Amino acid sequence: MPYKDRKKQLQYLRNYSKTHKRKLYSECSEKQKEMHRKRTRKWHDKNPWLSSYYGAKDRCNNPKNKDYKNYGLRDIKFLLTKEQIKFLWYRDKAWNLNQPSIDREDNDGNYELSNCQFIELVENIQKDRIKFKEKYIWIINYIKQYTKGKISILNHDFVNKYIEKFKVLKRANICQDLTKQLREMHKKGILKKDIIGLGIKQKGKPKWINIYML
Repeated sequence: MPYKDRKKQLQYLRNYSKTHKRKLYSECSEKQKEMHRKRTRKWHDKNPWLSSYYGAKDRCNNPKNKDYKNYGLRDIKFLLTKEQIKFLWYRDKAWNLNQPSIDREDNDGNYELSNCQFIELVENIQKDRIKFKEKYIWIINYIKQYTKGKISILNHDFVNKYIEKFKVLKRANICQDLTKQLREMHKKGILKKDIIGLGIKQKGKPKWINIYML
């Protein structure tokens, strides 16, 4: 540092940062871009598990991530360390997979050592689709068997039977998960939707709720 005086040091750093700004990737020359790609490939080849580590961590912790609503908002926490995800990579021999993907065995559980494994990306996507189909078939059967054709997330019997069936461990996840299922079924035209008022005038309390029907 060229200055001993603290104020002069800070001023020097401010001036230096203004005149030595890092270029955006789009502003780099082709040669610089190629060097960046080589460094990235080298880093990935040396630490292939870290892309899964940072991707999963961002989904859980970053509200700006497009998938945050399916992870962070559902109270799914990222509890893995870099050493643990490296252990999983070698335990599951993920280098033999075409597209390794970090998977949670319990879809409502956290990213933690006891609940995670590396599987093929295609298998992971297919697993989610099978789980979703199983859930919406159960919801249709419940509506036919136990209700007069209408359902909402305020139906305690519906929520409790859903917990028993799909082993949802965290109560905070239930409304998020059920709301997602019902919305998707409405989008696909499986269920119709209506809105009813609750007659509640207190601030912070919901004034209406969605009712779904066959």
